[in-house]
Amino acid sequence: MFDPRQTLNEDLLEEAMESADMSPSMEYGDNMPGSTSEVAAAKPGKGVARVIEEVMRSIQERAKSVTHKKFWHDEESFETCSSRMNHHAEDGKQMYRNMLPDPVIAKGVPTNDEEEMFAFLQNTEHFSLLRNDEMRQVVQASLRREYLPGEVVLPEGGHAPHMYIVVAGEVEVFAPNESSTDSPQRSTHPHHSPLKKQKKWSCRVGGAYCYLDAAQRDDLRQSRVFLKEELCPEVLPLVEECESMTHCGKVKPGMVFGLELCVLKDTSPLRYVAGITSERTVLALLPLPTVQQLLGKNPSFSQSVGRQVGEGDIFIPVREFCRYVFMPSAAMNEYLPLWTILDRYTKIENVIHTKLKSNTIDTAAWSYALNRLPENVTTTFCFNLVLALPPFVATRMREEAKKADVRHFLKVGKNKSTINRTAITYIHTKERRRCTWHLGMEGKTLVLLRDGYTDLLDFLSMLCVHIIESNKLRGRVQGLVHPPAIDILDEYLNDREADESAGVVREKEFELERVQEVLKNLPLTKEEQKGLLDLWQTDCLIKIYEVMMHREEFNVRVDPGVSRKFQTNPFVEWALNLRACIMQKMGLNTHWLPPDDLCIDIVSSNTHCIKNLLSSFHRKHRQAIEEYARRDKRLGSLDTWHVEEDAFYASTTGLLSTERTDLMDDYAKALEESGIIVLVDTAMTGLQVDIIPVHALNFETIDTVLQESLRRISGRQGWLDSKSWLQMCQPRPLTKKSTDDVSSPFLGSPKHNFRLDRHFIINMDFAFGAQAEGICRAIFSVFGHRIRSVNVMGKAGGLVGKRGDIQLPKEVLMSKSSLIVEDSQDELRRCRNQGLTAERLRELAGPNVSVHEGRIVTIAGTMLQNVRMLEFYKRIWGCVGAEMEASFFARVIEDFFRQGIANRELETRFVYYTSDLPLGSHASKRNVGTSLSVPLTVKEGVPSLYAIARGILENILLPR
Repeated sequence: MFDPRQTLNEDLLEEAMESADMSPSMEYGDNMPGSTSEVAAAKPGKGVARVIEEVMRSIQERAKSVTHKKFWHDEESFETCSSRMNHHAEDGKQMYRNMLPDPVIAKGVPTNDEEEMFAFLQNTEHFSLLRNDEMRQVVQASLRREYLPGEVVLPEGGHAPHMYIVVAGEVEVFAPNESSTDSPQRSTHPHHSPLKKQKKWSCRVGGAYCYLDAAQRDDLRQSRVFLKEELCPEVLPLVEECESMTHCGKVKPGMVFGLELCVLKDTSPLRYVAGITSERTVLALLPLPTVQQLLGKNPSFSQSVGRQVGEGDIFIPVREFCRYVFMPSAAMNEYLPLWTILDRYTKIENVIHTKLKSNTIDTAAWSYALNRLPENVTTTFCFNLVLALPPFVATRMREEAKKADVRHFLKVGKNKSTINRTAITYIHTKERRRCTWHLGMEGKTLVLLRDGYTDLLDFLSMLCVHIIESNKLRGRVQGLVHPPAIDILDEYLNDREADESAGVVREKEFELERVQEVLKNLPLTKEEQKGLLDLWQTDCLIKIYEVMMHREEFNVRVDPGVSRKFQTNPFVEWALNLRACIMQKMGLNTHWLPPDDLCIDIVSSNTHCIKNLLSSFHRKHRQAIEEYARRDKRLGSLDTWHVEEDAFYASTTGLLSTERTDLMDDYAKALEESGIIVLVDTAMTGLQVDIIPVHALNFETIDTVLQESLRRISGRQGWLDSKSWLQMCQPRPLTKKSTDDVSSPFLGSPKHNFRLDRHFIINMDFAFGAQAEGICRAIFSVFGHRIRSVNVMGKAGGLVGKRGDIQLPKEVLMSKSSLIVEDSQDELRRCRNQGLTAERLRELAGPNVSVHEGRIVTIAGTMLQNVRMLEFYKRIWGCVGAEMEASFFARVIEDFFRQGIANRELETRFVYYTSDLPLGSHASKRNVGTSLSVPLTVKEGVPSLYAIARGILENILLPR
């Protein structure tokens, strides 16, 4: 086996012999022997001995320089640096103390100046993309570190505070076997377990997949045996320990490792060891802050790093989950492999379900999931997921859905009708506008999916959370045997049924105390008892009983969608309903095409926000609302609000549902006076829509902040002076006129009183995921070039900042992490955000709200995001938030714009408020899930929500 140390000794001996041969004969002539044989025997005497002694001393000194390790810091003196590794002293040049003394790979000699270091980095992967000033920053920030042969550079399970660049020697990479990964801490004693069979999965090292074949492994093993006697006692146990691991490959000079650890803030799954056969191993350590700074400053560098990191295992868990959801066999058999999907779900380790692998019941994540599942999930055994209604019951299902839209029986929370074999009962889902029906047979529920991608993934991921936590709860409760938990629950349920049969109605507070007393007898912690009580309230024990009886025996069937081919697309039906309503409002035939001078502004938001700003209700009843708001403890002192009216809007629901129910009619009347129409029939899309005729609004009765903004904007553009403001505020009636001579639909000069004649806002509720694409396509197909702007406001997870901040994206990024197709390249699209600036949003939101500009990533689902994925998009792409709809809107708009369907002057705006912090940057791991499952407080969400709405309406209400 080739040994560089042996070669080093032979070179020195040869050099010594040459020196001895060139020595003057006088050295050897002092005591001349008498014979030739004596000359041959005596010639190497004193001179050669002295040379050999010098050679041995040189070997020892060089060995010390090889094995001695040190860090190079700024405070280290120039004299302590090895003359071999720095400029010579006579050069008279002061060198950077932490500058890398790298070998030029082609020559195999150390660098002597900064230019050679520059040349080295310019031929190193990723670093070759840096600018000159950034390259010098890397040179000055890096640390030099020498390692003993066999010394561990980075242990498995360890965090990487640096990015590592191999300067000299090599680094060997090992994957711990199963027996080596039982403990998170690496053992300091050698393992004596036999070598295990190499694993099937591959380990990525320095951008290449490299394994040793059998012959190479034998050579490596022999080289280790050969070198063991020469290794330091401290290193020998580490070398023997590595023999029980799987050798993955080597990292050689000019290669880097630790990239993914710096980007993802992850622990190392591999062990990196200084080369055993190397004379010396020298690494350059680039600190983590410098790496993150380079990722943020240089897009080429970040994309190069992201390409390598993205080829790892970041997205594999999500793709595996989706593969089993959309697998062809599932489509053919119609029934999903639920337990396989459940197993893949556990590999995702999402940011909400943080106690997935703990025995503790994760009531926060469970509550989050149950609020997004049908409320009868604890009594359902078979879910039938469809994209279209079954023809034989479609009519009756539509009637039930319409009742649910009007909220006829959802006001009391449940439908109390008796279930029979022919009954079709609409089932409520608290946080999802998803149409669901309970069919006559017990245990069977039909779910109408809003789309075949996002909604399906959302439903299944939430069901996985329910199954896991139900299993925990059932196992915990069944552990109580004296007395059996089922007996305790039976006793309570019998008493409750007896009370109901006798017509006894107990107060909610009394019933809650009664449930709490029973919960104390179950093997649950106080935190778990509180979480379950908050989740199910007075029905808590009933739900626990249902969970115990259910035993997670679910079947999920996905309709192949054949019947949908013969039904109207619900999105198209929804858009046609909008057109008919607008045409009726203009006094035109509902079956005609819309006039060309019609101006449409689309707003995707929570509908009550826009209505509150534009209706006259809050101005007419300001005194009553203010008195209630000052007593509302949730709001705190009104003096602390940046805009006092925001507190009035936040208190409206409480006022109308408690103290002043008589004002409900006045609220509806105020909407009617403003011409605002609430479209009841959602065509089972789950999207409530408000149609707002801007030309019919009285600007004197809208939000006061908006009034001031409009007056300032109109005055600045020179359209009118202050005296004309009152005339401009007045609504104007529509006139029936021909539009044949209209050359421009709405982008020409202002109309009467500086307001457009036929101007409507379509204010639709939040779309969900891929549903946004279907909705956007349908609405553009109906209104086309008449759409002046598309405004998307919503909530997003924040990767920076705090809850309640505002995110103003410059670009939206479509994450393809969940796609199982070959094209995994993420798609980036620009957000123009005309007329909307971060400065204006800060003025509207106040000093307590920050505005973050950057990119926003569109993900497939809230349960399909984990810390590693979000760190990747934050570090590599510079994303400030994560949401689920923006890229679907942007893709359709860009497509229609290129095809000429959309107006050439179409404006788009995307703004979000931060509803949660999935990375939990200022929270412990335990609280990461809590930040997602706990809703925003009033003072966190309301100011940013209304600031965004005002910023959008400022650009809509007046023509440009």
